[in-house]
Amino acid sequence: MSDQIGSVTGYGSPAPAAGMPSEAQALAQRFDRIPALPSHTKWAAVLSIGGFLDSFDSMILASGLPGIIPSLHIGYARVGLVISAAFFGMLIGAILFGWLSERYGRRTIYGMAVILFGIMSVVCAFAWDFNSLFCIRVIQGLGLGGAIPVAATISAECMPTKSRGKAFGLSVGLLFVCGFVVAPLAGVAFNTLLGPAVAWRVMFLVGGLAFPYGIVSYWLLPESPRWCASHGRLPQAEAVLDQLEAQARKLGRALLPAAEPRFWLQKATRIGEAFGRDYWRRTLLIWVAFFSTYFVTYGLGNWLPTLYTTIGGLPINKALSLTVITGAVQVVLGVVLALTVDRFGRVKLLKLGFSLSLLGIVAGALALGVFHASSWPVLFLSSIPLVAGNSINSGLVYLYAPELFPTRMRTLITSTGSAAGRIGSIIAPILFGALLQANLGLVSVFIALGVVSVFGLVIGSCFGVETKQKSLEDIAH
Repeated sequence: MSDQIGSVTGYGSPAPAAGMPSEAQALAQRFDRIPALPSHTKWAAVLSIGGFLDSFDSMILASGLPGIIPSLHIGYARVGLVISAAFFGMLIGAILFGWLSERYGRRTIYGMAVILFGIMSVVCAFAWDFNSLFCIRVIQGLGLGGAIPVAATISAECMPTKSRGKAFGLSVGLLFVCGFVVAPLAGVAFNTLLGPAVAWRVMFLVGGLAFPYGIVSYWLLPESPRWCASHGRLPQAEAVLDQLEAQARKLGRALLPAAEPRFWLQKATRIGEAFGRDYWRRTLLIWVAFFSTYFVTYGLGNWLPTLYTTIGGLPINKALSLTVITGAVQVVLGVVLALTVDRFGRVKLLKLGFSLSLLGIVAGALALGVFHASSWPVLFLSSIPLVAGNSINSGLVYLYAPELFPTRMRTLITSTGSAAGRIGSIIAPILFGALLQANLGLVSVFIALGVVSVFGLVIGSCFGVETKQKSLEDIAH
C-alpha cells in the first residue's frame, strides 16, 4: 500500500523531490521524529483533568441517589430511567461530537463537549422533579459521551509515537478511572457533612468545574498537527512542529531517527469507508471490543452492590466499602496498563483482559451453579479477576481505537465505538434485571457475561492489529 522513497533528515520539513509524499504527509513523518518533551507532559496533564471530570460527573448521580429519590419524590420504578438518561445522551453525543471533530478540529470540539457537560452539571443541581432531572441528564450526556473519544484522538495524534500508550494511560486513562473512585468517596463526605438532601446538589455544582476547565483547555491544548495538515492548514501544523523542535534543541534532545518516507493516497472522509475492504475488520473489532467491555463493566458495576446485599447478605455500608476496594484495583491496574502497553502491545493486553474476565465469570458461575455458594466472599473473589480484566480493556479500547484509522475518520470511528459501548451500558443492567426478575438466578447473569466476553475475545484474537510504537500513518494506510 506504500512506495518507499527518499529520506527525511534534520529539523524542519524535507526538501521536495520527485515522487516525494505530499507536504501534509511529510509533516506527519516530521512529527514522528519529535522526542518526549515538557509540552507533551503539559498536554497529557490537561487531558487527564478532563478525563477525571468526565468520569466524576458520570458517577455523581449514582452517589447522590439516596438524596435525590426523596428530594424529588422519584419512585423506584423511575430510578432506572434517571440512571439511563445520561447513557442515552452519551450514545448520541459520542457520534455527534466525533463527526464535528472531523470537520471543525479536535481542540475546539473537545472544549465544547466539556463545557456542555460542565454547564449542565450546574443546571442539574437545580432540578426540581423527575422530568427536569431526566431531560437535563440527557443533555449533559451529550457532552459526557463526546469528550473522551475526542480526548483519546488528541492524545493519539499529539503524543510521541514510542510512548503513545504510556502517555494516554497515565493521563486520560488513569484519571478517568480515578473519577469513579473519588465520586462515591465525595458522596460519602458530602452526605456526612451536609445531609443527603443537600449533598447531591453540591456534588453537581462541583462537577460544574468542567465549565471553566473546558474554556482553559482550548488555550492549553494544541490543535492536532495531523488534523491541520489533512485539512490544508499547513502553516498551523508547521507552527506546532516548529515550537516542538525548538524546545528539543533548547533541551539538547536529538530528534528520533528518520523513517523511510512513504506515499499514502489521500482521500476525503466517508463513513462508508469504515465498512469497505480495508477497514471493516477493524471497525468490527472496535465495536465489539467497546460493546463487550462496557456491557460487562456497567452490567456488573450497577448490580454488584445490590447482589452483595440481596444475595450475599452484606449490610449496605460494607457492600459500598467493597466497591471502593474494587475501584482501587482499577486504579492500580490503570497504572500497570500505562507502564506495560508500549512494551507488550495492544492485542496481547486486549486478549488478557477478556481472559481475566472469563476467569472470574467461570469461577462465579461454578461457585453458584455447582457448589451453591452464594455468600458475599464468593461474589467478591469472583468479581476481582472480572473487574481486573475489564479495567485493562476499558482504558485500552480508547487508546487502541484511534490508532487503527486514518486522520480523516479517526475520531468518528472511535466515537461510534464509544457509542457501541454505551449501547452495552444500557442493555446490560436492563437484561440482568429481567433475568433476576424471571427467577433465572445469578448463574444466568454470569452466562450472559460469559457469552459477551467470549465474543470479544474471539473477535480480538482474529482481527487484532498490533500498533505499539508505530506511526499512525503506517498503521492506518
